[in-house]
This record gives sequence, C-alpha cells and structure tokens, in this order.
Amino acid sequence: MEYSREVVRTARSEASAGGLNPSLVTAQHLWDALSESGVKFITNPNNPYETVSEDPSFPVDYTQFPRDTLKLKSGQCDDLSTLLAALLESSRVRSALLDFPGHMALMFDTETDDPLEVGLPAEDLVPHDGTYWVPVEATMVGRPLNEAVRKAAYAYRTEDAKGAVKVIDARRAWAAFEPATLPRTEWAPEVPAAEERHKRSKTGLAFWAKERYRFLKAHFQELIKKNPQDLEALNELGVLEHEAGNKGDARKRFGQVLAIDNGDASAWNNLGTLEFLAGDFAAAEADYLKATGADPADPEAWLNLTRCALKLMNPEKAKQYSAKAVSLDPGLAPAVETWLK
Repeated sequence: MEYSREVVRTARSEASAGGLNPSLVTAQHLWDALSESGVKFITNPNNPYETVSEDPSFPVDYTQFPRDTLKLKSGQCDDLSTLLAALLESSRVRSALLDFPGHMALMFDTETDDPLEVGLPAEDLVPHDGTYWVPVEATMVGRPLNEAVRKAAYAYRTEDAKGAVKVIDARRAWAAFEPATLPRTEWAPEVPAAEERHKRSKTGLAFWAKERYRFLKAHFQELIKKNPQDLEALNELGVLEHEAGNKGDARKRFGQVLAIDNGDASAWNNLGTLEFLAGDFAAAEADYLKATGADPADPEAWLNLTRCALKLMNPEKAKQYSAKAVSLDPGLAPAVETWLK
C-alpha cells in the first residue's frame, strides 16, 4: 500500500532507536500513523465479531478490505488487525493474525530467535516458525503501542494455555487463496504530516529503548553475578551503557575487563570508540593499536585505525591501516576507497 510506503519513507530517525529491532521500529511508525489518521475501533452492534466468530449460524465472517478500513477510519477487531497486518506486509515485515475465541489480534515477525536481539522478554513474545513475534491488540489504535503489545501478550499467554489460539499466517493464505480483485478507485489515503507522527513515534521509540536497556542490563548483570570474570558479559554491558549515553559507566565496565585481562581486544576496541566519539583521536588510535596487538586478525580494528589516521590528518598511516583491513576483509575495499579519496 502506498500509505505504508510513504509512512516509512518519511519517518524520522531517532538516536534512541539505534539498537531497537527494525521490525519493531517499523511497526511503531505505522501504528503512530494510523493513530494520527484517526483510525479507531468501533464494534458493529448488529453483527459484532465476538458473536459472529462463535455462532455456528454464521459460518463465514467478512472483514473489510484494508483500504476500506483506512477510508472509513474505523472497524472491528478483525478489520483493524487485517489493516495493520497489510501495512506491515507492504513494509516487508511479515505478519500473522491471532484468532482468539471471539476476538482477533495480530503479530509481526522480529526475524530473530533471540529475545536479547528483540529487546523484550520471551514471555512477552510469541514463538512462531522458528523466530519470535510481537503480538499487538489492534483495537487499541490511538493509544501507545506498548500498551497494545502488553494486552495482546497477556491475551496470547492466557488463551494459548488453553490451546485456544489459532495463527493465521498471511503468506500461507496467499498460497491457498486467490487474491481479491478490487475495483479501481480515485481515492487515496492522506498520510499524516511527518511532524505530527514524529511526536508520537519519539515517545514510543524512547519507551522501547528504555525497556530494551532494562531487560538487557538485568540479563548481563545476572551473568556477571554468577561469574564476575565473564568478560563477554562485561563488554556487552559496557556497550549497552554506551548506547544509553552512560559514557562513564561504559568506561567503567571496559576497565573491569582490562583489570581481569589486559589483552582483551574487545575492551580496547570499545575504549577506542569511546575516545573517538569524544574527539580524542590520538587516544583512540592508541587504544585501537592495543586492540590490534591483542587480535591482529580483526579487520574492524584496522578500519577504526584508518578512521583515526584520517582524523589526525595522516594519510600515509591511513593507507597502511586500510591496506591491512582490506587484506583481512576484501569486502571493506569500497568503503576504504571512498574514505581515502
């Protein structure tokens, strides 16, 4: 749908969204666009979904086409779930419907089987087809997305425990049913102004960033509690603190790693990045050199040294460092060539 493509194309990036799951970010932008468009849940008193879906005298229930729901700016649970699923699919985010007794919601694929990469606990997600999916209560459009996710996650846990959830996978349905042929229309949905959408998305993405930070920090702290010398967990926690803007805490964690193992390449590389971002390129170069001394086969460390040399106005060093990086990873050649021009 052109609506979803325009929403994604004009969505403003947020620094807080840097570590978030891409599917979650896309869903947030689409959700906020629908909310800003004024789309809302309205039940049909003459033919409510909860009655139709459970009454054997209604063997078939018809849902609105997504463009009709968008035009009417209202619909029942199945209409809204279908609309959001269609918008996600057209934005290259796989979606599926969740058919509960008397109700319908949806979920979207995070494309990962690791809750840490999603940034949410496994109990708030739906395992499906080898990955974790985020459930969404579509009738709550207009309210924050996190509230819709929390409600849908609770509903899924409750109904799944009874064996009462049916997953309707849109892409599998495409293989089983012929696509509907809709008449041409001159009507086109108006996409809300980017500025108004941004106000909603900024708040929503900041919420997910805080949730991710809390979840991952608790995870790494638990690992460190079990093993205070878990260098990987200490490094990961340092990176997390850096992403959250806690530079002092990040430096502290990397320092803890080096106190245990002064030859840890990851810690030196991470410290170098802190110095580089702070504008101290000489200190960054010194740290990156220690990283390459600990692990000479890491092309990223040599690439980081190239960046430092360029900042320090030393093209000869930049050529030496970049040559080493490319020898270890030929795929870096295009980026290096651009930098050295």
